[in-house]
Amino acid sequence: MINENAPTINLKDLLVYILRKWLYIVIVTLAFALILAGYRAYICNKAAETRYSEESKKLLVQHLTGAEAKEVENLFSRYIAYKNSISYSESYLEKSILMQMDPNRFHSLTVQYSIESDYNNLVSSFTSQTLGITEYKKIATVFGEDTDTTSISELVSIYGTPTEQNGVSVDVGNQNSFYIGNLNNIYKWIINLTAYAYSETQCEEVMQIVEDAFMVQYHKLIAAGIEINVVRVSSNYTENTSHWLADRQRSMISEASTLKSEYDSFEEKELSNLSPEEQDYFVFLKDSFEGKTEERHILRFTALGGVLGFIISLIAIVISYLFSSSIRNTADYVFRSGADDIIGVIYSQTRHVGFINRIVNKTINKTCLDIDGDYDSNENAQIIAKRIRNICNRANIKTIYIIDDSSKSTAISLLDFIVNELKQEHISVGRGKPLLISEDFDAFNKSEAVIYFGNLFDSKISRLSSYKKLFVENNITVLGSILHCEV
Repeated sequence: MINENAPTINLKDLLVYILRKWLYIVIVTLAFALILAGYRAYICNKAAETRYSEESKKLLVQHLTGAEAKEVENLFSRYIAYKNSISYSESYLEKSILMQMDPNRFHSLTVQYSIESDYNNLVSSFTSQTLGITEYKKIATVFGEDTDTTSISELVSIYGTPTEQNGVSVDVGNQNSFYIGNLNNIYKWIINLTAYAYSETQCEEVMQIVEDAFMVQYHKLIAAGIEINVVRVSSNYTENTSHWLADRQRSMISEASTLKSEYDSFEEKELSNLSPEEQDYFVFLKDSFEGKTEERHILRFTALGGVLGFIISLIAIVISYLFSSSIRNTADYVFRSGADDIIGVIYSQTRHVGFINRIVNKTINKTCLDIDGDYDSNENAQIIAKRIRNICNRANIKTIYIIDDSSKSTAISLLDFIVNELKQEHISVGRGKPLLISEDFDAFNKSEAVIYFGNLFDSKISRLSSYKKLFVENNITVLGSILHCEV
């Protein structure tokens, strides 16, 4: 025996069903992505809380003697010292502008100032107080916004040398046959401001920042009551080969290489000789210091959760499709209703809110329902009314009954339009729900033929099966079905 209610699969109808559930798919996909990502983060945080706790440390140390634990801690201190030195050395070689310069085309600009004052240690004030972090940040911008300021100070040099005229001046005057006078200490220096850069233009930009800071310091000293005279003597730009820079670059590279070699030797001779228990304690100290944790892989788990959610939502939708209590397609509609033919399908356009909703429904209409462009539902209803009139005239039918199995307000309005059109053609038309209302059942029995009117995708299989039995029981002619579908 063939089961009439056995689910069948039509791939196009299944695609329509899935597309209509797009929002459900998105929600489930996002939910699983967030759940899996959150779970992974929670697990990692819980592991991090206990991994480097004092309790974990005690468990490792209890397998060691006091001397062994102390030895591991000393080795760990040396390890940290090596790592910090290597890290600084690598960072310096990578980020230092001086290390990137070409010693065969070394650009420098030197400006000389002559300073005269009665204050002996004036030069140290200029060399130590002229430039600060603010000026170094300004200089760094000359070489680019992302330039590291750590080693910018090596691009500027401020130093002074005393002149041979340093000494004592005596002002003597004769007053009433007595010699009176003042002894004044006079100190003179030449201060050199030097800037290094990639080009003459950059040298000038850096020097402008240095000279501005130099003059700010000069005015601070004046404000402090120090007598000082400053004169800009000369400016000299050079581009030549710098043996000093070449030697410094070789020295820093050699130092970095030596550090790595020393660390490799330390790792080979010291760390490799540790017992398994000592190695476990050393790894604990190292990972704890570096803040090493389990790799979270949050993005990976988010993607995995999204894929899992997507698959689960699709499976749920397919199961819902197979066991749905609603009509899924026109062929299923004809089979369930007992109608031999579909008189017509009326498509009503609805306003879909949201861009994605409109795109999805447009795809369904064009690809799955073969609808392209606008549909005039009233025009469709008028054509269907004319077809019913022609069918009735050929069969000499004067009384028909339309089973109204629709709950959509749009469908009810269209059915009203069809009924009015048929009445104008002098066809007696009844309408109603004969399975639900007694008066409608009586009107149904008195009619010569019946037409089924319902909504595609919304009509229930159980109700259609009941109407099919009703048609057979009353041996009534079924002219066909009118289907309404909102698109």
